[in-house]
Amino acid sequence: MTDEQRRAFELLSSGTTLEEAAARGELAAHRGRLLALSEELPPDSRFATALQELSAALLLDLAFLRTYPEAILQVLHWRCAFHDNPVLAELAQRWREERTTARPGSVWVHALLPPPHAPGGPLLAELRTARPHELLSPMTAEGHVVLDERGVIRHWAPEEGTLVDGPGVARPAHRLELITRGWDGAALHDAATGMPRHELAIPEEGSATSGSFSPDGTLCVLAGFGEDYNFGFLHLHEAATGRLLHKWEGPRPFRKQPVFSPDGRHVLAPSDAGLFLCDTVTGQLECLPIHDAQGVAFSADGRRLVTTNEEVVRVWDLARLRALGPQAPEQSRPMRFSPDGRRLVAGDWLRDGATGQRLRKLDIHRGRYLEGGPTQNWFTCGSARIVSLEGGIHVWDTESGKPLAHRSNVYYPYWYVTAFSADGLRYAAGKKGDSEVKVLDVDTGELLAEVELAKGDIESLALSPEGQVLAIGTQEGPIEIWSVASGQRLVTLSGHGAPVNELAFSLDGRSLVSAGDNEALRLWAIPNGAALASRPLDARDPSYYQSGSGKRWTWHATSEALRALSGWEGFVGPRSVPFSAEVQGGVTLFFHRKTKQLAAAFPGVGPWLPHPDGVTWASPSAHVVLEGAAGPSQRK
Repeated sequence: MTDEQRRAFELLSSGTTLEEAAARGELAAHRGRLLALSEELPPDSRFATALQELSAALLLDLAFLRTYPEAILQVLHWRCAFHDNPVLAELAQRWREERTTARPGSVWVHALLPPPHAPGGPLLAELRTARPHELLSPMTAEGHVVLDERGVIRHWAPEEGTLVDGPGVARPAHRLELITRGWDGAALHDAATGMPRHELAIPEEGSATSGSFSPDGTLCVLAGFGEDYNFGFLHLHEAATGRLLHKWEGPRPFRKQPVFSPDGRHVLAPSDAGLFLCDTVTGQLECLPIHDAQGVAFSADGRRLVTTNEEVVRVWDLARLRALGPQAPEQSRPMRFSPDGRRLVAGDWLRDGATGQRLRKLDIHRGRYLEGGPTQNWFTCGSARIVSLEGGIHVWDTESGKPLAHRSNVYYPYWYVTAFSADGLRYAAGKKGDSEVKVLDVDTGELLAEVELAKGDIESLALSPEGQVLAIGTQEGPIEIWSVASGQRLVTLSGHGAPVNELAFSLDGRSLVSAGDNEALRLWAIPNGAALASRPLDARDPSYYQSGSGKRWTWHATSEALRALSGWEGFVGPRSVPFSAEVQGGVTLFFHRKTKQLAAAFPGVGPWLPHPDGVTWASPSAHVVLEGAAGPSQRK
């Protein structure tokens, strides 16, 4: 590299130059300058590779950075700091230092985990549209992605990052028409006359929702889901005869329309559990490593894949995506920090709560239910135990993730209510409408206490943090407080005149908050049951909502709701956190909680869960620390 080329490299890759290009909306042009310089360098040079990868990183987030140009350095830091090219890693560190020096006190989103897809990986381009859209299939021969934005047809050229108005895509006409009738099945009709040709079989207790034809019209795929929404099915039929050729089943409903590849060899089907790729010849089924695809399309040559989730459009290299290896579809997606923040359960993985590093895979699976699904409180990550009440009782050690116990002879469907102690070592369970509650040891299943209500039926349960006190809310309004050790009733709390649908102990266990259906919040001293305070539900309570014409208000004891009660007559709730997170159009926006002003933006989606320290945030695919909180940045 000559001195002139080195100076050009330093200039084009500096944080100041990148921020200025983003502020002027010239990132697409700046990508061209980076690539032009890379062509002047030896092709095997690590500097040439760094310029090419930096260009690829910019391409991934061009649409995002047009809206939030001030986030460019932290976004590039996330894309490049974990790269195996040492030049890129050094650049990422320099960008962070330059940003910190230029804007002391501003918020920096420091990502602790590498991005799901590195520059040059299977993700080729990304667009965030201004309005909700429908993806029109297929991708054109020119490589354009065609979108219908509320009746306006627009073309996105991923290579240039441009979005312009244009014509739609002609859909092929077929001699047959697929008619879906929900739970009543599906049929193929003559498209010209409307006369029925072939009835298509669906699984018992299944609902047919959508389908499509192969480009040559010889095949038809039918999609749907089961009665309890606990599985999805795909049936491949021969169009001329209606004969069933292949059938596939997934762990989640197939709600969106499946599509064929241009050669008819593959079918893509979006599901809540992932994006499924089906081979129409061999019957092989793969779950691609994409979870948020609500609509899909192939390119004209079948080599690229387009996915969309509401306002975000992505283009993938299908071969590279498949090379990552098919993954097991997500069966359940719990997100919980342990009370001390040392551990995080995200999906099927136990992570380090501070760094987000994966520690151990947990065998968390969603059981099938004859009716309704699992109880509302089916999972917890306590300070000592992780517990799942689905398909039996599954217990893991919180520190190591080692499985400790599994009992399959215990069944808690949705009409049960359950409550866990903070350490996860014991739990209470009772059937709604009954009067009996049991408290059990998580590890052994030993019965620790069994109580019978004096009056009323069970509506809600809560265990104190140490698991020594049990609170039972009834459908008639009274609340009974019991000692787990002695099995004796301590006191009955009167005041609610409606079903008590939520109970929660303070973190120190010295007070209890209760919420009646469409009634006030009440605060009680524990264990004597003295009434401490009462107030109506209002906008201070993040979890209240109005439903129906009667405007019934309901409160749920989420961490956010309990945080809002901290300090109310001495109530000790979770510590206050300085930020809040919102996902808008596939972008996460972090706001200062006090000022409501934008603190930072990050190119990723949630759901996001705050660590107990308030500045570390986790999602299924990211783990970040929000550093600095002096002055909120403003959206440009």
